Amino acid sequence: MSTEPTFERGAITFFSGRLTLKEAAAIFAHMPYELDYVNKNDEYVWYSPNPWRDNDRLQKRLTHSVLGCHPKPVQPLVKQVLKALHTGTKDVVESPQVMDGHRVLIRYYAIRDAQNQYLGALQAVSYTHLRAHETLRQL
Repeated sequence: MSTEPTFERGAITFFSGRLTLKEAAAIFAHMPYELDYVNKNDEYVWYSPNPWRDNDRLQKRLTHSVLGCHPKPVQPLVKQVLKALHTGTKDVVESPQVMDGHRVLIRYYAIRDAQNQYLGALQAVSYTHLRAHETLRQL
């Protein structure tokens, strides 16, 4: 059985099942985390359209270098992460953070084809709300 997806009559057939484009779009919109995809040329080319995201800002960044999506002080770190994913030094890089009262786990995944060729990087961001009375020890 082929592991390459196919597209026919408005649906994508994967090895693991079949989704219509409408279903795939709804799944991405309803995920409880954010996804961003950077292609092998480090261009920001796709993001999950979650209701809480700033679509206007993200649309303007599409097809631009991912470095331009980050403030200058963190660009060296972004370059490090991308280099590790490109070269295969790392397949996953994790960055736990606290932002605006949320525990945030950012994961960067190297996306490779069946021949292990680098296709790009997927960033997955998951949030956990902190309650005012909770401390990190209690979590």
